[in-house]
Amino acid sequence: MPIHVSKMHYKALFLYSSLLAYLLGMVLIILISTYTQHTFTLIYALISGLFMLMILWHFTQYKNYALASQALLWNSIFFIYMRIIVYDFSLDIAFLFIPPMVATILLDKKNIIRFSLIYLPLSILLLLYGYYTYPTHPFLHNQHFFSTSIVLTFFVVIFWAIYHYSIEQSYVRIEQSEKQKTFLLKEIHHRVKNNLNMMTSILGLQEAKYKSKEMQSFIQQNTLRINSIALVHELLYKNDDLEDIDLHAYIDNLVNHILSISRKKNIQTTLHIEKLPLDINIMIHLGIILNELITNSVKYAFSDKDGRIDISLSHKDNANILTYHDNGIGIDESKTNHDGFGLNLIQLSTKQLKGEFHILKDSNKEGFSCYIKIKGITT
Repeated sequence: MPIHVSKMHYKALFLYSSLLAYLLGMVLIILISTYTQHTFTLIYALISGLFMLMILWHFTQYKNYALASQALLWNSIFFIYMRIIVYDFSLDIAFLFIPPMVATILLDKKNIIRFSLIYLPLSILLLLYGYYTYPTHPFLHNQHFFSTSIVLTFFVVIFWAIYHYSIEQSYVRIEQSEKQKTFLLKEIHHRVKNNLNMMTSILGLQEAKYKSKEMQSFIQQNTLRINSIALVHELLYKNDDLEDIDLHAYIDNLVNHILSISRKKNIQTTLHIEKLPLDINIMIHLGIILNELITNSVKYAFSDKDGRIDISLSHKDNANILTYHDNGIGIDESKTNHDGFGLNLIQLSTKQLKGEFHILKDSNKEGFSCYIKIKGITT
């Protein structure tokens, strides 16, 4: 499942950025090592980079934050250790302070303690090895080096304290506030859906009182219109992300609901719906439009023969095109004026979307076809 960067948690986004930065760093080291003919660095950078590429792929597919963060930290640590040892404790020592700072952001408090209990002894042993192996080393036997190391260590500790007790706590409070707002919004959508369902139940009771088929059809049509709106609120209530509704699922549920009420099993549907971020008001208008089109096809287009309905929604030329086609008996051109309530409702909803409604006339294609061009449909 691919990652959506705009919807990532801030820690996951930092991890994702760090993984990419590490990979780019390895590419740069490989290029420099190739030019300077440092074979060991080239080989180890290739191994380290390939390993991190695997971790990045695993993270994008499975979202395993703990595994990816630990792999990033220890891979970078051992790369630094190897460079320090191979190049006789050169300035790479300075990079020893980077992993603890990154760890303060990636890890929680318990894992930071565990990380420190392993990392600090290993780093101290590494420095002690260098201290006794290179008795005249300009850094390891220099008081300024140790005093600078103490200052940097103190800086890392202060950074950890400020981050966890100030910055992270602020993020936690913001997240809790967002969760509460999301819960309240979902509860509102749930209650709106329940109220709309209550209205359809009342209409159902009214329908049962009338024997006139014309009145029953009138009530049924309005019930379907209310259901098309209620379905949006139901999806919003059930969805974890209020800004990302599955448009294909919405239209599929809407079509199936209309066909189940009509009790016509000989109608096939084909949907070609692109994944587009839609505002709730836009989805409601689309639902109303499709409800009128499908209901009209079910009632008039097919009679007793088998039928097919094709619906597509795609983004083209800075606009979105909703295309509808059925292979029924077609439409009488004399009835394409503005005297039909269903057609007026479609045109009114299209106007609300600032779109254009067109009925297609193709002598080589049977049935009824139309398309709606909508600008600014995506949020």
